[in-house]
This record gives sequence, C-alpha cells and structure tokens, in this order.
Amino acid sequence: MISFSRLVRRNNSAISRPAPATSNSGPRAGNGSSTHAGTGERQVSIGEQIFNGVGYLAKAINGIRDALERIEQQNSVLDRNERALERVESMLEKRNDYETRMGQVYSALSTELDDSRPGRRFDEMRPILMDLIRLIDRLRDLADHASDDGQLLHGASDQALEILARQGVTNFRTSQGAPFAPETQERSGGVATSDVRLAGCVAESARDGFRLGDRLLRAESVMVWKLQETPIDLIKSQSVMDLYMAANDK
Repeated sequence: MISFSRLVRRNNSAISRPAPATSNSGPRAGNGSSTHAGTGERQVSIGEQIFNGVGYLAKAINGIRDALERIEQQNSVLDRNERALERVESMLEKRNDYETRMGQVYSALSTELDDSRPGRRFDEMRPILMDLIRLIDRLRDLADHASDDGQLLHGASDQALEILARQGVTNFRTSQGAPFAPETQERSGGVATSDVRLAGCVAESARDGFRLGDRLLRAESVMVWKLQETPIDLIKSQSVMDLYMAANDK
C-alpha cells in the first residue's frame, strides 16, 4: 500500500514532468488518455485528474499545517508573555501591599512615639492644671478675707489640691530662711533686715509652687530678705566727689 507522502511525491514529479507529444494519428490504446482528432490536444484521464487533485490537496494540507504550527508558536509566545505580565502584576500588588502595611506601621509607631513623648502629657494638661491652680489661689484669698465661710472655702481649696494630686501634681512651699532659688521661685517683694546672714534668703512664701512630676508648672512666689542700709552704708556708697560737692554746698 502506497503511503500518502509517497503519493504526494509521485504526484509532484508527475506534475513537473512535461506531457508527452501527441500525434494526429489518433489515440493509443491502453494509456487512459485520448487526443481530439482535429486539434491535437491531449485529454487527461480521470485517474490523472484524481492524482493531480490529491497532489494539490496535499500541498494545501502542508500549507495549512505550517500555518497552524506558526500560529501555535505565536500562541506559545503570547502565553509566555501573559504569564510574565501576571508575575509582574503580582509583584506590583505585593509591593503595594507592603508599602501600605509599612505606612500603617509607620503611622502607628509615630502615634506611639508622640503619646510616649515626655512633654506631650505636660503640654496637653498644663492649661487645665493652671486653671485649677488659679482657682485654689482664689479660694484661699476669699477664705482669708471671709468671716463666716472661711472654713468652707478652705475645704474647697483642699479638694482642688486632691484633684491635682491624682493627676501627679504636687505643691511646694519653701520654709523661712532658705536660700532663694531662682530656678523654682520668683521674687514678689522684699523684707528689710539688718542681719547680713538673712540677706538674699526667703522671708515668706506668698504663693505655693506646683510641679507635674519633675516639670515645673508654676514657680513659688516668695518675699526675700533685703539688707537694710544704715547711714554708714549710705556714706560708703557715695563717691569721694559726692562728699566733696556736699561739703562745698554747705
């Protein structure tokens, strides 16, 4: 049995081979073809037509097969490109997710750092605490000048102090004779003294100071001993020229 490929090769060689010359004497018996008597044209037999048709069909099939192979190769390239694009998209999505998570982590850490910053609580609470401190001062002033409700006002002042204490606020008052401390005290006035040892020391605490933890909320207001000047001190403080001018005036 002749294979299809051998049949195609035979058909191709037959097609490429020129047709034999014909004579005017008429058809030859047994060759399957005939020639018209007056024209000299050779008539192709049905077998040759079928054989030639099979050859053309084989060529067409080969062309279709080549086209399909090229299409398959192109599809393979497209599939590889599509998979590469999918990997790139997946990488971009992962990167976007990573950047989003990192942004959330950074925001959370920033919030925690702000909350844990030592001065943040002090800055937020200071206005309210100062209002309470001023209220305590006002209640104490009213209690000192009130005749009937003094005890009640002092009680209200003590309750306000308890509220401050629950928030970590402590009040302080310097005892008499302690050195003046400009870091935590402010001078509200002076008290004359002839004792040199008391000069520059605290004579009286006029208003409490307050701290929040180790931070100063309000400085203590104090009266400070001031050395009283004697006539001799006045003389010593004047220059020689001043004494000379005073003597000439007399």
